[in-house]
Formats: sequence, structure tokens, C-alpha cells
Amino acid sequence: MNKKRRLAAYISGVPTHKAKALFKFMPFGASKFLLSIILILSTLSSLGCAQILTRKLSLGDEYAQFKNTSGPIKPGFGRVIVYFPGGGPNMVNLEGRYAFCTIDEDIYRLFGESFWSIDVPVGKHKITAQDVRPVYIRNPLRPTEPGEPEPEEGRWKYWSLGKFSVEFDVREKETKYCRIENASGMLKPAIVDPGLAEIDLTELSFYKESRTGWKIGDHSLHGYTPG
Repeated sequence: MNKKRRLAAYISGVPTHKAKALFKFMPFGASKFLLSIILILSTLSSLGCAQILTRKLSLGDEYAQFKNTSGPIKPGFGRVIVYFPGGGPNMVNLEGRYAFCTIDEDIYRLFGESFWSIDVPVGKHKITAQDVRPVYIRNPLRPTEPGEPEPEEGRWKYWSLGKFSVEFDVREKETKYCRIENASGMLKPAIVDPGLAEIDLTELSFYKESRTGWKIGDHSLHGYTPG
């Protein structure tokens, strides 16, 4: 009992003498139950703090600051700003929602209530969202016996395009705005008017970890990419 009292006092911040008084008149089962509740609440609190810290470290400048520091667009290029106004922190997830999208063949991360930008060559481009994820298929170099479960590491992996897409033209020095709309849990990209986009972006922050370095055509086995 003494160990339990000291542990409960340490976790809850209650002075040891008060913790002893709290447990003194409780049956053993009740004190054990209370200690379990304290441990659960402490764990949830720690996880929540970790999520808040992760979010803070992943975000940079707000949009107004970004506009002043992003630099000019190079000749022959335009700029695309992708933003996800939904999917922010809530009581269940204090970090916010993660997802993936594609621009042409490149895969990028989305993060709730944030934005990021990329400069692209002049011309036609395509953004997809919803169900952009790795797909595992049977490894032709590792046949399995009938009925033998195939481990994940024994499969080829490639990335799939999103279920919803939008195509658009980018002119030289032009900035296009793509909003990732959360429609009944489905992420749909849409090109929006610059005036409306800048209103949406007012309270959003730059997401520093959007680039993945992965492409739709990438496929690998234990890090090996066949030529």
C-alpha cells in the first residue's frame, strides 16, 4: 500500500500525507481502481502534451509572414499553394489530421489547418487526394507455398493516386490556390479564387514537413528499388 500511495501522490501531484489520507479508509479494491484511473489520466495527459508539441514543431510562419519571406517566382515557373483548412486539433486528436496528396507524380503530406507551397513549371498540372497510400502486392521474386501467409516485408510496394482530382493550367509567375476540402470525411482538391483563398489562409500556418521525396512510380522491397 505504501508504494501505491507514493506512486499516486507522485503522479497526481498530491502531497504524500494527503495521498495517505485519501487511501487510508478505502478498501483495497477501491484504492487499486483509483490508482488505475490516475495512471490512465496521467498517460493520456502525457500523450496529449506530446501531440501538441509535435504539432508546434511541424508548423512554421503564418500566411502573412510567409508571403513576405517566400521569395519571387523564377522565370518559367508558377506557384501552387495547397492548404487544408479542416482536420485541425480536437478533443480526441490534439495534433491534427495527417493525409497524403499528389501533385503530378510527386507525393506530399497534408496536415490539418496548415498550408504549403511548391513552384512548378508552366503548363498543365494535376492534384489528387483521398486514398493516396502505399499499396502492397505479391513479390514475384519470393513465391509462397499454398496457404502460407505472406509477410509485409515480402511484398513489393508502390503508391496509388488519389480518388479525387483537379487539373489546372499554371502561367508564368502565376500563383494558384488549391483547397483540400473535407466533404463527409472525403478529401477533395479544388482550385479556388485567390481572394477567397487568402481569407481561408489568414489563420493557417506553413507546414514544414510536406515534402516526402516519394513518387507515384516508386516501388521497393526492403529499400531496394529495381532498375
